[in-house]
Amino acid sequence: MTLDGVMGIHVSNIRNPIPSYGISMETIGRTLRLLRSLSEHSSGVGIKELSEHLGIPPSTVHRLLQVLMEHHFVSKEDDTRRYHLGPEVLELARVYLQSRDVVAVARPYLARLRVQTGETAFLTALVGSSAICVAIEESARPLRLFIEVGQRMPYHAAASARAILAFQPQEEIERLLAKEPLQPYTDLTPTTLADVRGKLATVRADGYAICESELDEMVTALATPVRDAAGRVQASVTVVVPTIRLPAADQRALVGLVREAGARMSATLGYRGDRTRHPAGAAPA
Repeated sequence: MTLDGVMGIHVSNIRNPIPSYGISMETIGRTLRLLRSLSEHSSGVGIKELSEHLGIPPSTVHRLLQVLMEHHFVSKEDDTRRYHLGPEVLELARVYLQSRDVVAVARPYLARLRVQTGETAFLTALVGSSAICVAIEESARPLRLFIEVGQRMPYHAAASARAILAFQPQEEIERLLAKEPLQPYTDLTPTTLADVRGKLATVRADGYAICESELDEMVTALATPVRDAAGRVQASVTVVVPTIRLPAADQRALVGLVREAGARMSATLGYRGDRTRHPAGAAPA
């Protein structure tokens, strides 16, 4: 994927563009591979690891990192000497996501869900190999979970990501799970592949995902897939609520509201697999 054209971003429009130094195509390729490698190490990575992973001399990796840091595409932890993607990457992602139809389609449905439930509703989309929050309507209640646009949702622990992953081809499921450490966020987080596969099977059978205290203690998230015109699941809609505010009866009602929102978003995007009373292309009242 190139920055110019495919993503609709012209290099000349990026803040502080890197001046031309007669850079070779090999250097550009190495830089892009370096950025990709950083995206696969959410906890940061050192120069030695990057060098070994990419097959590039450490001195070259260091030089590329310095240029990327200068332009805020990479940041560094001084105490650990580990490198992460920088804020400018998120800026590019924001521009890219603004052009995605699913975000524009989802906004009125998210707003309606927030009004219906009084809770935070958000949209997660498959961006590359990651499930990323791309739009959000926050609850006005003082006790709520804070989520940010651009936040990565873990496949094994987040309902929003699970609702996307469960409906991918099996080969893709295994590929994406292999990229992610099964980090225990709480005592209830599934931390084995067998457990995660079991959770995904339940999502496929039910048509929606529920995570209770798996990513955050005393937080329940309910998510359902959003399908495009071809029936592919590239996004999900989620409502997240403090568990103390969600008795069993209310959970059943909330599942219905979230599934309805997902079905209506899918219909608006052109999906015809499920019947819906909500006409495609029309926003909710």
